[in-house]
Amino acid sequence: MPNPTSSALNFNQVLTDFSVAFVQDESKFIAGKAFPVIPTEHQAGEYIQYNKGDWFRDIAGERAPGTESTGAGYDLDANGTFYNRVYASHFDVADQTRANYREPLDADRDGTLLVTQRLLLRREVQWAGQYFKSGVWTTDLTGVASGPTGAQFLQWNQSGSTPIEDITNEILQMGQLTGYDPNVLILAPKVFNVLKQHPELLDRIKYTQMGVITEDLLATVWGIPKVLVASATNVTTPGHPPETTPQYHGHR
Repeated sequence: MPNPTSSALNFNQVLTDFSVAFVQDESKFIAGKAFPVIPTEHQAGEYIQYNKGDWFRDIAGERAPGTESTGAGYDLDANGTFYNRVYASHFDVADQTRANYREPLDADRDGTLLVTQRLLLRREVQWAGQYFKSGVWTTDLTGVASGPTGAQFLQWNQSGSTPIEDITNEILQMGQLTGYDPNVLILAPKVFNVLKQHPELLDRIKYTQMGVITEDLLATVWGIPKVLVASATNVTTPGHPPETTPQYHGHR
């Protein structure tokens, strides 16, 4: 039999203009949108905190002719501290390995994408872990399936729930505590999907164009500048099999 055989000459060709990869859209990472990024020249230090009560206290008094006005002042506290931790990742590409890459693969492009995704995900996971847990904020509310009492509310997937009133009450509460209205509302994907189908919200926007609830429309309902959905995915199981179940970072 002559060599090479016809079967040996028939090998699978790799498409040069198509490949499949699961690279998350960078818009799904919201840590940098939820909190402002504050540049600093130093890795660690302190920051100034003003005494909130000094600015909320009504002390101005009536002034008689020729008398001194009521004095005002404020306290400063410099015990707020910060420490910037450095996170990094890399993707090794040996010269010999790079020389053997063929289209549509590109070692530098793929490595840049991989490292970028890792760093975005590291920031998102750390941000969610630090700020979406009990004890961080002044008020913690818990959703329950029925009979809410105290610091509880009826879960929004339950009949008779009132998400518009619930969030409005918290907006007012935040204004009373800080003097500022909230500027961002962050939702988990499942919560966002529940709100998109909630009869209270659908009734509120039924006369808008298309009657479809979006993040911008929710922002309009509550008068909040920005609504973000925390939908970045993090695989928590060791290794990277394709069947691994991803975890959404977000809290209800």
